[in-house]
Amino acid sequence: MSPVAGVQSERETLRELHEERARLRQEIDELRRQLAGLRPGSPAGPPNPVTEPLAFSVWPPGQVPFAPAPAPSVRPYAVAPPVVSSDQGLDFGAVSRLSPDELDGLPYGLITLDAQGRVVHYNDTEARLVGLPRERVLGRSFFDEVAPCTRVREFKGRFEELARDPVGVRVQSFDFVFRFARAEQHVSIVMTPARVRGQFHVALLRRAIVAR
Repeated sequence: MSPVAGVQSERETLRELHEERARLRQEIDELRRQLAGLRPGSPAGPPNPVTEPLAFSVWPPGQVPFAPAPAPSVRPYAVAPPVVSSDQGLDFGAVSRLSPDELDGLPYGLITLDAQGRVVHYNDTEARLVGLPRERVLGRSFFDEVAPCTRVREFKGRFEELARDPVGVRVQSFDFVFRFARAEQHVSIVMTPARVRGQFHVALLRRAIVAR
């Protein structure tokens, strides 16, 4: 390939990436408008993690620390945009009040675990994105049987901290990379107590798949 052709190819790749970013921003704006109906008014005083809304920040699109500039031959693409509100926060106080059917309708993956890490609820969105039927997941150990790659300090250790002290810890928010043979799945993980005492929501906000 000539130098001129190489420059043109890189410019075309950058143009496509900019178009993709603009499209994702439009989708996120639409999701913000949809989620606005779930957000209650701000409570007076510090929130109770079991009975009151908990809002917390996640990395905004385009500012995720694990997203290096891709090589011209690699084009990352979004699997599911994060669900954020107008203040870049997820309101799990509202989520905790949803019925199982409403949890299944969330546009992002959500798994509910008990204090031992067994799967109590596995929403339809996560089942569809992973391609794993719910009946093969419910009642199993998430860290040992469903996703053993998460059995590390950065993931399981954070969950155990939350399970030991849900009132003191309240929320765990971090980035995680699921590594597959041909690609890496970049995900923002958010853990918080569920409405039922002793249960915890784990939200998986998929950012991008990057070819290896």
